[in-house]
Amino acid sequence: MKIKKFNEKKEKQEEQDILFNAKSLEKNKEDKTSFKTSTEDQEKTEKEFKKQLNKIEKFESFITISIVNDEDEIENDYDVESHEEESEEVGCGCCDECSGKSDCECCSDCSCGQMEEQPMEQPNVMNLSDFMNSFGGHEEESEEEVHEVGCGCCDECTGQSGCECCSDCSYGQMEEQPMEQQPMEQPKVMKYLKLYESFILESQSETSIIKLYPEEQIFDKSKKSILLIPGGEVGKPEVDYSKIAPGLVDTFNVYSCNWPEEINVKKFAMNLSGELTNIGKFTIGGFSFGCPIAFHLANILENNGNKNFLKTVFFIDGGAPVNSPEEQKTNIVLMNPPRAICAKRFDFYCQDLRDNGVTLSPDLKLPLEPKAVESEALKNFGTQWNSTVKVDADFTKTNTTFDEKEYNNWKSGKQVLEFLGETTIPTIEDIKQLITDKKFKEESVWIVEDKFPTQEILTHYGLNITDWLGQPKAGESFVEIDIRGQMQFAEKQITTKTDWYRGGITLESKCILFIAEIDKVFNKSVKDGKIIQNGVEENRKPTSKSEELILCKGVDHKNICNTSFAQIIDKIKSIIK
Repeated sequence: MKIKKFNEKKEKQEEQDILFNAKSLEKNKEDKTSFKTSTEDQEKTEKEFKKQLNKIEKFESFITISIVNDEDEIENDYDVESHEEESEEVGCGCCDECSGKSDCECCSDCSCGQMEEQPMEQPNVMNLSDFMNSFGGHEEESEEEVHEVGCGCCDECTGQSGCECCSDCSYGQMEEQPMEQQPMEQPKVMKYLKLYESFILESQSETSIIKLYPEEQIFDKSKKSILLIPGGEVGKPEVDYSKIAPGLVDTFNVYSCNWPEEINVKKFAMNLSGELTNIGKFTIGGFSFGCPIAFHLANILENNGNKNFLKTVFFIDGGAPVNSPEEQKTNIVLMNPPRAICAKRFDFYCQDLRDNGVTLSPDLKLPLEPKAVESEALKNFGTQWNSTVKVDADFTKTNTTFDEKEYNNWKSGKQVLEFLGETTIPTIEDIKQLITDKKFKEESVWIVEDKFPTQEILTHYGLNITDWLGQPKAGESFVEIDIRGQMQFAEKQITTKTDWYRGGITLESKCILFIAEIDKVFNKSVKDGKIIQNGVEENRKPTSKSEELILCKGVDHKNICNTSFAQIIDKIKSIIK
């Protein structure tokens, strides 16, 4: 790449070939600083220099790979060897005999001998506009810069064409001999520009919280963008948005993010807001615990007056956060009533034993291949909390009710081995014999339990369950274990998820709430813009001043994203056009 630079030591304007690469920025170890400065300033300067040097090295690596792989084989103007050869041939430009060495004495105009005394100043890192101008032979020169530099003939030089300051002035000849320019063809300029833009996006993505999901997307300026914040104990977009995100990529640049188990929600939302600056017009959404993050992010964007934010938020089976840790803890347990009965298909039952560390004899010929799908081979029948339950102290087995109708309807016509109440769970060998005695088919048998195995069975299997969630005891009911487990989980939630409570905030943005119909406590419905549970209106404060509730039928919180994805995708596309 050739950079036109005027040499103040010359009597005429010349070209100098400057090698634009990272090595040209490196310091000579023998060079000494020509001025004194404080230690702090030196460290700051050194840090900034290394930062800029790193950017250049990364861009060189990036553009070299991109150029080589380009199907049109764009000419690489950064060829080191060609520049070195050209530099050796040119010398200082005084005459054809110039060797370019410091002891050169080819003619009286030679300035090579001055190089050691006056070393060339290190070039600065170029910004994008300078980078592109150097390719195209930028025609517009800064008048202020020209006046300052002049041609170097004398102090009176104006630096303008037609200047007559003295007989040595070279500006007076400019109209007759204009500097030759070789502008680059427009298509090549655009290719370099695209390479530079790709490099910037790639560099940003290395440290960004938000990333395109699915990853194979290419950012399209003509599309609006959407940020989908995952839920769960740890935020993973591939868990919650594996079906929703691919359905939106034809219309949006779809972004998502990961977040850790321990998270300060408001701080994380603030960090997210700082990255939503170069994705065009955008909207945001969240699922489960991603909803409180989206809520606070929307509040920050509203307060900051972000002009690209479309002021629309999508909440998938969630909404505004609660007001206190105590309320959160109570809600977790209340919304997750304990199991009464657990039914496992025989193949899943065997796999579950093996996955928990039980060694099973191959002589039993058990179905141990991982073919059983949990959603098809596992069925839990839950209890309901009594209406008197209000605080943590009320979460006891006596305050639960189990409706056996659903279980009885389910088991009708199935091959079931029940181990309920006083009936203890036998060993896998005994279960295998029972299947044979009853002439059941192994692939069709279901094992039904309501408690953990006795200590005798645990010893037979070599199992230690004291470190399991809920700290179960041998022979203890699922109801008791699940209550204790949910209390422990709730305690962990309020310690690992901090600074996310509502604090009286109501959003200005339009909020769309997708609500799962099947609730672990009551089935939900939506009527007149209100959520109805078991015929009673839910006591809640609207998320925003403009709120729309959409019921997703036949799904619960766990499977709403992977079951109602088409309904969610269609609604988002209809709102954001």
